Amino acid sequence: MFKFKFFFTASTLLIGIFVILSSVFFVNVSDYIINYVENSLSNDNNLEPLTEHEIRLNVFFVIAVGSIYSLLGFKKVRLKIFIFLNEFIDIDKVRLFLLSDKYTTKSHSYFSFALSSIIGLLLTLYFLFMGSPPREGILENSTSVLFLISACIFILSITESVFIKKYTQDRRAIIFLLAFLTVFMIFVFMEEFSWGQRVFNLKSNDIFLTYNFQKEITFHNFFNPFFPLIYSSFGFSVLLFSISSWFFSYPLKSRLKSIFDPHPSLIILILIMCSFSFSNEREFFEEFFAFFTIFYSIRVFLCIRYPSTQPPPLLVATGRC
Repeated sequence: MFKFKFFFTASTLLIGIFVILSSVFFVNVSDYIINYVENSLSNDNNLEPLTEHEIRLNVFFVIAVGSIYSLLGFKKVRLKIFIFLNEFIDIDKVRLFLLSDKYTTKSHSYFSFALSSIIGLLLTLYFLFMGSPPREGILENSTSVLFLISACIFILSITESVFIKKYTQDRRAIIFLLAFLTVFMIFVFMEEFSWGQRVFNLKSNDIFLTYNFQKEITFHNFFNPFFPLIYSSFGFSVLLFSISSWFFSYPLKSRLKSIFDPHPSLIILILIMCSFSFSNEREFFEEFFAFFTIFYSIRVFLCIRYPSTQPPPLLVATGRC
């Protein structure tokens, strides 16, 4: 808790300074970003007036989000918000639901909720005002690496599970699920990078050139016409599974299921991610899903590496995180 408060205080102070300076020198900051994009990222070193307007608008929204975050750093502001909201909802129950985790001794919920929500909101603003990111661009490639990092975290969890001396009835199931998630993450990562085709300059054979909609060494691009149905169904399934595990679970829940359920601290990211699964631009959903896998894999690792001894080993009451 002390580490989180220190991080929160330091970040609000730094962001507050950034907001003040960016507001005072808004024109200078906007012009600098426009010049950088124009000279370093534009192919013809020229930006349309509409693009310049979008950049200024994005700078404004970043400042607005930073201002809200900085205001929350003041205890009096948080207290007034708490008093106002407490008239309509039970803040203590919401805090218990979102910001605690019975299945690990490590306090991660505050950090997960704050960071995942900020990332989700900032990505949403980016997509709404900048549109779809360039295919194979910096954003897509960098977020695709998150799938590989998630796979590595799942491998670490497998290593920890092998040496666990307790909960032996769950160990095989835990290792099996972790192995499945690892293989799935590696598969998604390799698909995003076309199995190294662009890195090693590999040529597509006749099957991929004939039937693959992007002429690349990928399997998912054989089914491009079905993407709207596949992505929306997958996103809706994630949302439905999360809601059912949070609000409609059985009175008694196994530790195994609780470890692999998405944690409620990711509720904002999950809601945004699943809403974008119905978008025509599948890249939107992929970026959100990449960040989701990172938070999800870290939480699973913490539950396995630092398990809480409070809940019974097999069945626990549904009083949730």
